[in-house]
Amino acid sequence: MIPLSSQFVKIRDIRGFFFYFLQKTLTGSFKIFYTNIHYLLNHNSSEGIAVQGKTVRITFKGDYAIKSLLFLAVKYHEEGEHYFQISEISRLQDIPEKFLEQIFLLLRKAGFLKSQRGMRGGFALNRDPVEISLGEVVRLIEGTISPIACVSQSAYQACDFEPQCVLKPVWNRVRNAVSGIVDSVNFAELAADTLVRQKQKAESLMYYI
Repeated sequence: MIPLSSQFVKIRDIRGFFFYFLQKTLTGSFKIFYTNIHYLLNHNSSEGIAVQGKTVRITFKGDYAIKSLLFLAVKYHEEGEHYFQISEISRLQDIPEKFLEQIFLLLRKAGFLKSQRGMRGGFALNRDPVEISLGEVVRLIEGTISPIACVSQSAYQACDFEPQCVLKPVWNRVRNAVSGIVDSVNFAELAADTLVRQKQKAESLMYYI
């Protein structure tokens, strides 16, 4: 079994890694930023995270893409290559089927998935889960991972205060740290972690029975 990332043991979901880093790293006035973003997520979850222009966003679309890829990665870990119908994944993962169809078309076009026609057809991973990083998927679906537009490498937006801004180096560090985390976690690790948690849950249920 592939060893789990030490970062991911502490960071349980895609929303959590960003807040975990900010909570542990930033102090003083920067905690206001963390609090505001946390408020936005809790009160407008369908929109995800949005900070000054086109910056890091974790929407339902991104969440569903990650969940469905993780489902396929777990099945790959257990059974090897296997094709699943969108309707089956939609039912098992509680994802709207029409929405999932759109997501899978995007994932297939990007090379994460492959499809097969026929009775035994459907969708399967096109790459080994160990070769698919969380960061790749987040960038594909959500765009930039930067916390603010002036430090984004793919969606840069200039700011009038940029020449004298003392915060830009901080946001650069946030961007680099978040990128480092999501780029270091692959779907083989996530699948292994999922199976461990499923086993622990089953064992705890058996204990209570």
